[in-house]
Amino acid sequence: MASKDNAKTSKDESSKMMARSAARSAGYDWRDAIEGEENQYDEYLDTSDEFKITDKGVLDLADDVHIASSLTIGETSMTTDGVYVGGTTSLTNDALTVQDSALTNDTLVLGGTTLATHNSETGLITLDNVAQGTISEDLHQAITGAQLYPIKTQVDNNTAAIGVIGEVVNAQGQAIQGLSSEIQSVRNESAEGDAMTASLAALNPLPYAEGERGQIMAGVGTYKGKQAMAVGYAYAPNSDQQYTVGLSYGQGGKAMANMGATFRIGSGETTKPGSSVAAVQSKVQALEAQNKTQQAKFDEELATKQSQIDAQNDRIAKLEALVQQLVQR
Repeated sequence: MASKDNAKTSKDESSKMMARSAARSAGYDWRDAIEGEENQYDEYLDTSDEFKITDKGVLDLADDVHIASSLTIGETSMTTDGVYVGGTTSLTNDALTVQDSALTNDTLVLGGTTLATHNSETGLITLDNVAQGTISEDLHQAITGAQLYPIKTQVDNNTAAIGVIGEVVNAQGQAIQGLSSEIQSVRNESAEGDAMTASLAALNPLPYAEGERGQIMAGVGTYKGKQAMAVGYAYAPNSDQQYTVGLSYGQGGKAMANMGATFRIGSGETTKPGSSVAAVQSKVQALEAQNKTQQAKFDEELATKQSQIDAQNDRIAKLEALVQQLVQR
């Protein structure tokens, strides 16, 4: 290492040579480099095309100076391999190093900690050992994988939960569709039954006539868009007895049948010819009562199915609200 103080030496030969070397390295005014007479430095310093000494004793360098091996100025050394400052800082073809920090072609190290690594195969850079940033509206700090991992886990859990809820909602939707189908089936069956009942009610035998024991009857019925047709046979062996049978067939492929027997009570001339009409009225009333019973049963089943649908709709609404909460998170 050379300094200004080292350049100022005695005039003996060794001191002069040291002064010359120090002056060349340090670039000081040649008049300060050697003690003695003003022009004595000419004797000890060589000149070349790369530098010359002016008449004022100043070293004048050319535009391009070539260093054969090294140049040392104070604690700074410049060699063909790089520049070195104070033993802690260097710049070479491979790296820039400042104390515990270094920058190479593939790595950035700060304070002894590796901050960035370059993957030569993929061309991508990985940041490591980054402090967790503060999440704030006013701050612009980097967020690390450790901070994002709980969020990723929560998102994965929410996604799985949403998938399960979606399956539940689909299952409930299918169940509701099944209930709706069953309710519609009950409605159709009830309407068809009422149509068949109406067709059977249209089978009315004529009053008894002597010598005409058998009668063939036919009737049709309709209810809420459903139609049915009925046929029947009435047999009266005498004026005091009558037997009937009827069969109804609905448009849905269902069938309904009935059988009846009527006996006249009383004797003699007091029996009224119109009693057969009363019997028919009684039969009609019985059929109407049967129809009311079936209607009540249908209304009860319909109310039950509607309650189930309302419960399913309420549950689906709650599940949808839960899904919205999970999505908003």
